[in-house]
Amino acid sequence: MLYPAFAPGQGGQIVNREYQAEQEVHQEPARLLVVDDEHISRDNLALVLARQGYATVTAGSGEEALALLNSTEFDLVLTDLMMPGMDGLALVKAVKERQPDTEVVVITGYPTVDTAVQAMRAGAYDYLSKPYHLDEARIIVHKALEKRLLRLEVA
Repeated sequence: MLYPAFAPGQGGQIVNREYQAEQEVHQEPARLLVVDDEHISRDNLALVLARQGYATVTAGSGEEALALLNSTEFDLVLTDLMMPGMDGLALVKAVKERQPDTEVVVITGYPTVDTAVQAMRAGAYDYLSKPYHLDEARIIVHKALEKRLLRLEVA
């Protein structure tokens, strides 16, 4: 279900229209890419983040995400770890090669210390373990974007 203030846009984009109009006066909303082969998880997370005022785009695979990354600059990518084809770790590396200033959060249903270490070594900011609380996701997204802004200010 979509809330009245939210509407799907082209290419899987979900935008909070009221928040977006307000932000255009001040600044652009952060652009997020949510990548997950499980459409319910992907769409739920994207909707929650859109309700927070983020411009949120979705992709159902690593390959689809790469195509979007070639045409759009994102502030943050949230990607599932286990996907058919290109997995989340390969996507983290590809994001960091194409858009080094973009933060990445890995989402996994199989959390282990080894998985976390691999994700961080690949360049991920943090990771979320499924099932996660939406508040936890919002906090991690906020912190990742804050880190990105601080890094860009220093550069």
